[in-house]
Amino acid sequence: MNNRVVKPVITGIMLGLLCACGGGGGGGGGGVVPVATSKAVATMKSANLTALGIYGLDITVGFPRGVTVATTADGSVAAGVVSISGQQGPNTSVGAAKYTPATATARGSLRFLLVNPTGFTAQELVKVSLDITTGFSPTAAAFTIDSLVASDKDGNIISGLTADISTVIN
Repeated sequence: MNNRVVKPVITGIMLGLLCACGGGGGGGGGGVVPVATSKAVATMKSANLTALGIYGLDITVGFPRGVTVATTADGSVAAGVVSISGQQGPNTSVGAAKYTPATATARGSLRFLLVNPTGFTAQELVKVSLDITTGFSPTAAAFTIDSLVASDKDGNIISGLTADISTVIN
């Protein structure tokens, strides 16, 4: 066959195949990226902080499927997700935070540390801002404190601390 005929025919076939396949598009992925349409703000309080001499807290908040935590590009928990509240003062800081997304069979969680070198005094400790994905409608009761470990100024574990969580969904 003549090269003048073959090149246009092959080019036409290739263009036809490209159009029939949708032109690529980056490999699919198969799913829709969930979009947060509302927020849940969980507030944690404890009535007996001062009496126990608490300087450090390791808290894990649990939540249902459809609730997510804002993260940075590298997967770290975004600034502002965990914020000091009440009258804890400028000495209180939020330490490492770890987000574990919910799956079809397991609840999600957010674990974080709070430290106050002069000791916690106020009842309200912290607020956690969570995102609720479109199509999910968790109740306030679905947000729980799954773990709460308190320590004194020397790092010794203190028992007897109780805390409550209240969640507002907007």
